[in-house]
Amino acid sequence: MKVSDVLAIARRELGRIGAEDVDSEARFITSWVCGLPPGRIPVAGDVEIEGISERLENVLSRRRKREPLQLILGKWEFFGREFFLESGVLVPRRETEVLVEVALTRLSRLGGGALKGLEVGPGAGVVCVTLLKEMESIHMVAVDIAEKAVSMTDKNARFHLVSDRLHVYRGDFRDIPPDLRGGYDFIISNPPYLSKREFLRAMPEVRDFEPEAALVGGETGIESIVDIVRISDDHLVPGGFLFIEFGFGQKTMVSGIIESNGFFEKCEIIDDLAHIPRVAAARKKRVGA
Repeated sequence: MKVSDVLAIARRELGRIGAEDVDSEARFITSWVCGLPPGRIPVAGDVEIEGISERLENVLSRRRKREPLQLILGKWEFFGREFFLESGVLVPRRETEVLVEVALTRLSRLGGGALKGLEVGPGAGVVCVTLLKEMESIHMVAVDIAEKAVSMTDKNARFHLVSDRLHVYRGDFRDIPPDLRGGYDFIISNPPYLSKREFLRAMPEVRDFEPEAALVGGETGIESIVDIVRISDDHLVPGGFLFIEFGFGQKTMVSGIIESNGFFEKCEIIDDLAHIPRVAAARKKRVGA
């Protein structure tokens, strides 16, 4: 079968199920099935590869059931790096790269000293591992209540050789043990921020295959954000940063929650690449400020 045939079949089947990004997904499927880098697909159309029909049908049959491609492949790229994925953790999304970029920009202004960070709800660990790879001065604690999230974060940290600077703890972030409390230069989180109603109306890839606990923030969607902001005063050092990703239409609520607590300077809101407000960044008031 030619590479171009695989690509055409993938495009056709993805179109039938109404996939959001047919061209991109078809390219990744063709890459995985043919064993070629994604960048080679456009120039390798006439290459013949034997014995791949069953492999192609396997991935397409799972995709027809609306299983996310990221989970089918068992890995996905985030911030230019490959991360392992399994069912039971949140699928990384491009919007979350904005969360990382915002954090890196502001943390780099703190100088060259060691920094201590806390991630609430790491999922597969893409955020904390990326931060650790990008800034060698960072040490982090990642807290998640889900066993699968803890194991996947640990796996990705070991794969990217940053596990010596990351402590992964399984538990509720609202009740962190005394030895892990306080002294953080920053807190970062892509928390659950869908309402229950939004989750039930989401695409099958989300509703049927991603963990509800990692997506639903409560009846209104912002309950987890409220709790993260509430604990921040106890955990952040003066001048420390809070970085939170949030959902469509939540800008006013999130900025209001942060500013009403009184221990942060003005909340800054940053848009994603689609010009949708996506990330809140706030700095805890410094001593004497």
